[in-house]
Amino acid sequence: MNLDQPTRTSGEEVTIPYPKRTDRKRRTMLFEINSRDRNRKIYPNASEFRFRFFRPLKDITQIQIAGGSIPSCLYNVNVGWNKFTFEEDFIRYTVVLDPGKYTFLQIATELANQLNILPGIKNKYNVGFSTITGKMSLNPMLGCTASMHNLRMLRL
Repeated sequence: MNLDQPTRTSGEEVTIPYPKRTDRKRRTMLFEINSRDRNRKIYPNASEFRFRFFRPLKDITQIQIAGGSIPSCLYNVNVGWNKFTFEEDFIRYTVVLDPGKYTFLQIATELANQLNILPGIKNKYNVGFSTITGKMSLNPMLGCTASMHNLRMLRL
């Protein structure tokens, strides 16, 4: 304890004049705000929340965003990559899948559903997925021949 300086009380800053803006030093503070730290009951959506500082910040002259990331769910089936041509008995059909984020099993099921509801199709198809090879297989159930074109949407 330094005896040369008077003791400070908790209310002393009220009587001390606040320094002029020109006399204040620049102070940099770095805050990292993460959506995982939000109140999940009030803000269930990670991309829509408010952050409240633990203490008030005064006399802010500049704010700079140093970086950030936007939480998102990337689709593995997008518009432009979600359709292909399917041919059965020399008749071509276009199969369109809804854009979304699919697991391999989900896309196999969706592909089978979309194939089997095509108007005028003669066969029913089973779509399987091998977790060992990572490949899908298209199997006709009635024995008709079929071929597919533009299979780029199946690359997950």
